[in-house]
Amino acid sequence: MGIDTYWRDWVSSTFQLTKSKRESEGLNNLRIGLSSIIVAHHAGMPYGNAGPWILVSQHQTLWLGGFFALSEAFAVPIFFTLSGYFTERSLQRSSLLSFWKHRIKRLVIPLLTMLYVVNPLSYFYAYRIHSRAPDVVGLGFAQFYLSHWLGINPAPKFYWKDADLHFPLRSKIHMWFVETLLILTALWTAVRPAILYCEKWFTTFKSRNAGRLEDLVQCQREGKIFSRHSKLQSTETYDLSDSQGTMTRKRSSLRVLNSHNQYLYEHKRGEGWKDSESALNSSSHVENEGQNANNKSDEIEPPLYDSKYVWLIATVGGLSVGGLTWLIRIWFPMDARIDVAFTYIKPARYPQYLFSFGLGVALARYSRTLKSTLQSQRCSLFVMFAWIASFLWWRACIEGNDALIESLKGGPTLASLTVCILEPIVCTHATFGLLSLSLRQLNYENWLTRQLSNATFGVYMFHLPVVMFWQTWLHDWDAHGSIKWLAVTLLAWPSSFCVSLATRHIPLLSTCFGLQK
Repeated sequence: MGIDTYWRDWVSSTFQLTKSKRESEGLNNLRIGLSSIIVAHHAGMPYGNAGPWILVSQHQTLWLGGFFALSEAFAVPIFFTLSGYFTERSLQRSSLLSFWKHRIKRLVIPLLTMLYVVNPLSYFYAYRIHSRAPDVVGLGFAQFYLSHWLGINPAPKFYWKDADLHFPLRSKIHMWFVETLLILTALWTAVRPAILYCEKWFTTFKSRNAGRLEDLVQCQREGKIFSRHSKLQSTETYDLSDSQGTMTRKRSSLRVLNSHNQYLYEHKRGEGWKDSESALNSSSHVENEGQNANNKSDEIEPPLYDSKYVWLIATVGGLSVGGLTWLIRIWFPMDARIDVAFTYIKPARYPQYLFSFGLGVALARYSRTLKSTLQSQRCSLFVMFAWIASFLWWRACIEGNDALIESLKGGPTLASLTVCILEPIVCTHATFGLLSLSLRQLNYENWLTRQLSNATFGVYMFHLPVVMFWQTWLHDWDAHGSIKWLAVTLLAWPSSFCVSLATRHIPLLSTCFGLQK
């Protein structure tokens, strides 16, 4: 009986979902889902002909091409939006020096560890099994590391069967997200001081003019005389003969607060005009009333995003980012890669990533919320799911028409321009819809979800070797490509989370991979 009770309690605390008091738990659940999509994306690489990989299976599945396109167009930009949001929030809470110390521990050291320790071992293992290269026999790890991985004294001829890989292999691994995030973070920290100065000047200018206009209208209404040449001074409350005037002043300041809350949280009031001494009769009653209004203003939450606001951002972003993306894809189609230093970049995707990161920064600076109204959330989710269904159906209809598919990927074509404009529009709706959904309906937690959310960054770091291992293990299995993709995904997903959670409990490894508790 005692064992049954203990087992029941353990199952209940581990798997039973409870509504969390913190809305941030919804974002953690969203990160778990996005990480799972990334694992599934790389699990299908050998079976969907998605580009350079350690092996290419003879069991191909054409529909995976649509899944790859959707995951790159939506899942990765949402990750950049969340990264931009939390980057700005971290900069608001800490100094620039402490911020970069934390970033070095969390991103730079894990990146170097993966680039020069873990991934070379993984690719050496894959090279020995899948490359069918003539130098496999007798090739040691040290020689592979110097010649094939780093590109120092390379072999006269490099060969990897059907993999479309060439050396140095260090620039072909999928660590570009961390590298791109570091570049975007460095750019934002460089331009942020100038943005802060411009915002402060604009906020001060607007609040001063708003205060002058409100006081002038109020005094004209009450028949009082303003001295236009009186010295300006900051005032907390005004005796305007009744409490209605004071509350009107407060409500007006709250409107300014909603528009410019970054600085008006610190400066609750704009500068006002000094009235004659007879008009400025401050009493204790008015001061107490003003203090109560201040307390109420601190409790007011930022406004939620309505459909008009989301459509405005989506339309402006779609036209601007889509036009720039279309110009870039004329010379660099969707799958084109450029080797840069120890990584590679996809120029066709970078305008969308830059826009998504900037959107996250803007949400952190000007609204401090990621939640939309319920109507706006439903509209955004409808746009996202309608696009996904239409895209998959349309992709299945044109499968085999290589000329049309290539025209969609790039070039000066109308089809490419249409895709370039629609992608950021739908991605913006997907971002607002999923963020609001996660905060409003998905903020449930239990012991399992907390562990999985703690392991999401480690999953990104470790899922590549884990996926390679399961793909190699199932390579000779004679099954349909869809079945093999599903099997690799179901095996690699829990394995990656387990490796990440185990690494977090080993002090030295957790430091090297940025997984400190």
